[in-house]
Amino acid sequence: MDYGKVSVIVPIYKVEPYLDQCVQSIVDQTYENLEIILVDDGSPDHCPAMCDAWAAKDGRVQVIHKENGGFSSARNAGLDAANGIPIGAEINPKKRKMLPLDTGLFQRILGLDMSEIFLSDDFEVVNKGAIAEIYAGLELQKSTSCYHKDDLYFWKREERGSNAEVDYLIQKNEDIIPIEIKSGKRGSMQSLHLFLKEKQSPYGIRSSSENFCAYENIKVIPLYAIGNIYHINE
Repeated sequence: MDYGKVSVIVPIYKVEPYLDQCVQSIVDQTYENLEIILVDDGSPDHCPAMCDAWAAKDGRVQVIHKENGGFSSARNAGLDAANGIPIGAEINPKKRKMLPLDTGLFQRILGLDMSEIFLSDDFEVVNKGAIAEIYAGLELQKSTSCYHKDDLYFWKREERGSNAEVDYLIQKNEDIIPIEIKSGKRGSMQSLHLFLKEKQSPYGIRSSSENFCAYENIKVIPLYAIGNIYHINE
């Protein structure tokens, strides 16, 4: 059975006597759909050349050479380059997104005019601003299986001069799908395009007040239908 591409990250520093045996044990796995990322953490021995030799021998192997920064730094460099599953491997426990179950309390916290929302027939008013993102997150959680817990993720990139954030990530079959939530019909999709380019996902989803349509490799799903995302055919 193919569970999709699985990322295996190997931080490497001064392990020359054991490196070949380690990598050989990975490439010999019966599950072959692997992405093997060897992170050379500035190792002063022959490890860098040995890593390059493995990349030349097996197309599933990619090598990252970096200055020495320690195990955590090497692991994070591998995570940044990883494009496989599970997506939970990239979790930073210090960063989280609040998803309150009571949207009424959330509306109160935001100081929204409740009478305007209750009496309006305008879909964009009912789901404007942060309410749209909360609504979509709750619908995504509700639409998963009742027999097992499916976590909901988001992606945030923080680099000097290049910050980006994608509202939600889901795993659909063997693919990681990024989702951007927009309360209106307009809005930049730069973060979505950046994620698709870096992570090589097959497509992204924009959910807004627009009807079903597509912009190249970005599919548009109306906010009212976001709960059916796992059941919509490709």
